[in-house]
Amino acid sequence: MKSDIASKQLEYIKKAGEALKVFDKVATLRTRQEAKDCHMDRVTALSALSTKLNLMVANLEANVVSDTYTADSVAALKVIHRELEERQRALERESSHAAHMLSAYLSLGEEFSELVDLYTELRGQLETYKWALDLKQA
Repeated sequence: MKSDIASKQLEYIKKAGEALKVFDKVATLRTRQEAKDCHMDRVTALSALSTKLNLMVANLEANVVSDTYTADSVAALKVIHRELEERQRALERESSHAAHMLSAYLSLGEEFSELVDLYTELRGQLETYKWALDLKQA
């Protein structure tokens, strides 16, 4: 509800600013000094009203912030923020480690892939032989 009021006040302030610009343009086209003085009085009054509305909006924003952020919610948000920072640092470390591993792998080239495949094959054969020996000894 407060945000609706604030948005309406902001809209009113914008429209008042646009009206001031139009009023100023019309007033500059007038040639009589009396009309210019009247214009300046109106501009001064509208400017004061605009300032008042700006202060009302700032006060409303301060009230919304003070209602939203209580001492308990700020303490909870600090805990959440600290945990998020710790998770971020951990993820950055993991990312850095993975990037280093990838660069090391890429620096070895295609020959490394062939060696890994051969190692995997030999490891599988070794497991088969161990299984056969264990079966024969049993």
